[in-house]
Amino acid sequence: MSTILAEVIVLWGATLHGMDAGEGARQQNLVLEGERITSVLEANQTLPAGARVIDLSGKHLIPGLIDAAVQFDA
Repeated sequence: MSTILAEVIVLWGATLHGMDAGEGARQQNLVLEGERITSVLEANQTLPAGARVIDLSGKHLIPGLIDAAVQFDA
């Protein structure tokens, strides 16, 4: 049986708003493997070899926030 390797994607240079209380937003790089976040790298850390890099400079990322604009009407 063959193993399919997940693509590694780096979301580079975005302002990352973490979900930890008291931690402010800062510029970081988010590493995705397949559908999962595998690491958060500081600006000076080495990116994974062979990763596809998507430049998100000037953008904001809020991992864990899903569909924040939902309108619910019971």
